[in-house]
Amino acid sequence: MSKVGQQVAKGVAGMGSLITPLAGLDNSARRALASLTELTAATRGQTLASQNISLNIENIARMADGNGAAGQRSAVAAHNFSRLAADLMAAVGHFKINS
Repeated sequence: MSKVGQQVAKGVAGMGSLITPLAGLDNSARRALASLTELTAATRGQTLASQNISLNIENIARMADGNGAAGQRSAVAAHNFSRLAADLMAAVGHFKINS
């Protein structure tokens, strides 16, 4: 066999020995891709959950603001009732009851 033929034969044999490692690399790459696909889906799910949590927090903040305003209105109303009660007591105090 000529020198060139021997080198070709060695090259072909060398290529054959790469098939198994390349197949292993292919399998590893496919598993990595599958893992990344799962990670992407999980990240999207977490993003949606985070957005929902954010919206709920904003709603709670709005409700808290509304409750604060209602509390202030209640305090003003209680103060007004107290003033009216004092005025009524003063008015009633002008009357004398004869027994």
